[in-house]
Amino acid sequence: MTTPEGFRQRKFVYGKIREIVHDKWIKLQEQAKNRPIPTTMPTIQQCLTDWLRDVVTPNLAPSTAANYEMFTRLYIVPALGKRRLDKLTVREVQTWLNTIKKTCQCCKQGKDAARPETKRRCCAVGRCCGQLPLEWTVHQAWTVLRSGLSNAIRDGVITRNVAALVRVPIPRSPRGRRWTVDDLCLLICLVREFSAVAERRGGHAAGG
Repeated sequence: MTTPEGFRQRKFVYGKIREIVHDKWIKLQEQAKNRPIPTTMPTIQQCLTDWLRDVVTPNLAPSTAANYEMFTRLYIVPALGKRRLDKLTVREVQTWLNTIKKTCQCCKQGKDAARPETKRRCCAVGRCCGQLPLEWTVHQAWTVLRSGLSNAIRDGVITRNVAALVRVPIPRSPRGRRWTVDDLCLLICLVREFSAVAERRGGHAAGG
């Protein structure tokens, strides 16, 4: 079979009984007709690491690439990084997002614990500050995962983007609330991504 890198390579299927092996072989043959078949399946962490290095960093603004790396490192990899790319489910993505929303990020990321011992004042000394993430933060973490999985589809590694199937509403800033620097950085990242998607779609329409 042809791999995403363009090489011809054997791929084996296994099962407890002959019927299971035969069904897997038939399914694999059908998939091979439509796309290259990877011989090994990367984890979420491996997939996003390659995407950040080969696609994001060379093609996006440094500030955007830094934000993508930050969300990958702090929010995606700790929860989903070891999961095999083709085994990730819609339910797992939804559970991950729900968990982020209700998890104190000072505790999770060890922010208070990183302070000098004499200056620790909350989570590291047993007084959780309840620093829940902004809705924009949760939305951007989902956006980064969705974009990384979309790139894996383009590379022929997977056929379905489970993150894109999760409904995540675009958050609205509460009336009268002042925007922070983090809020503005997240908004800029989203606007750039949506603009890039619109530009690609416009190019396809003009060319097609």
